[in-house]
Amino acid sequence: MQVRRESEEVFLICLQSGELLRQSLEQACLDLEIVGAAVSGIGGLCEVELGYWRSPDYERKSLDGNWEMLTLLGNISLYEGRPFAHLHVSLAGPDLQVVGGHFFEGRVTATAEIFLTRTTPIVRHWDDRIGAALWTF
Repeated sequence: MQVRRESEEVFLICLQSGELLRQSLEQACLDLEIVGAAVSGIGGLCEVELGYWRSPDYERKSLDGNWEMLTLLGNISLYEGRPFAHLHVSLAGPDLQVVGGHFFEGRVTATAEIFLTRTTPIVRHWDDRIGAALWTF
């Protein structure tokens, strides 16, 4: 992983082949002491796990093969004392058909290029009514 600080608020994160995207992003935020940020990115992934929210939990699906990451969008917040990445992704396969959903994890193929824009801290707390950790202001 390579990290470049563009300003007080903006960071560029370049992940290398073989790295786990979400795990690496959360580790970078821990190292940089970022607990509030907007996330966007592009790149390539394999070993992808996506989900679709169907209360009270996600339906999960694993995707085989290599995928072009068209968009990675989400945010970083603080949950249970650590940076937490809430991410959604759009992916294209060899047939150029697009799939997407809640992003749990994926392994970088060639690279993943991520923009991280720091915000004020965002905190999540578990909401029993919804069954998920939600932002708390």
